[in-house]
Order: sequence, then structure tokens, then C-alpha cells
Amino acid sequence: MDPQDLANCREIHAGLMAKERNTINYLFLEPVETTYFPEYLKVIKKPMDLRTLKENLEAGKYTAKEEFYADAQLIFDNAIAFNKDRDSKFVVDLAKRMIRAFDRLKKKTEAATAKK
Repeated sequence: MDPQDLANCREIHAGLMAKERNTINYLFLEPVETTYFPEYLKVIKKPMDLRTLKENLEAGKYTAKEEFYADAQLIFDNAIAFNKDRDSKFVVDLAKRMIRAFDRLKKKTEAATAKK
């Protein structure tokens, strides 16, 4: 991955993990605990969370920023897919709020890079 793209992805990840998002990001920090939700892997084929996203980024598993973006989006899409038909509207709401935060962070870093 291009060094500037890597820096941008790190900045986006840091923004998703930022203290001011503690009230909305807490469900997405770690992998879903399948002992509590055994049906999760039947519904979700590619689990993703913020910790795994960061590990993948630092391990060089993403060759382009778009791959990182796709996995970041997947975190929240998975939450919506798994919880949309359950009594977990608050999870869907948190996921949608995180999508909006992700989109804002992505636009901000892309705009800052374009100015350079």
C-alpha cells in the first residue's frame, strides 16, 4: 500500500477508535463472541471488527486503501445484517452512526491528501 494511503488508513482507524466515539464504537472493538451468539457465523460469512482491521493493516494484508475501506464498512454491515431481524435495534443504530463517522473520516483524510 502506498505510504500516504497507509497513513490515511491509520488515521481513519484511530478516528473510529477515538475516545469521543466510546459510546458508539464499543460493540465493534473486538470479534463477536460466538459462545453468546452461536448462530453468528451461520449468518455472517466474513466477520470483522476494529481490532482485526488494525491487525490486518499493520500486518500489510491490505494492498490498497479500498481493501481497508471495504473491511471497515464490513464491520458495520455485518452488525446490521445480523441484528436487523432481532430485537437489537440499538445495535443497528450504533452501526449506522459508525458508518456515518467512517464516511466523514474517509472524506476528511482524502481531502487532506488532495491538498498536499
